Amino acid sequence: MREVRTDPDILVRAVIDGINRYVREVLTPRSPQLADLWDGPQSQDLDELKHQVARSVAKQWAMSYMIDNA
Repeated sequence: MREVRTDPDILVRAVIDGINRYVREVLTPRSPQLADLWDGPQSQDLDELKHQVARSVAKQWAMSYMIDNA
């Protein structure tokens, strides 16, 4: 087993991309009013929450372990 470190900024961007994609492809089609909220004037608050979640996930996954099958 070896330690693997990933740049937290890369993880933050990946999580944000995942959240954006999930909202656009899954949630918005089921709830069209969400599109107005997601892209509207209140979007700054949602954007900050999204970044908080992404930073939290990145902090947890910046260092992990990989098992090499030899």
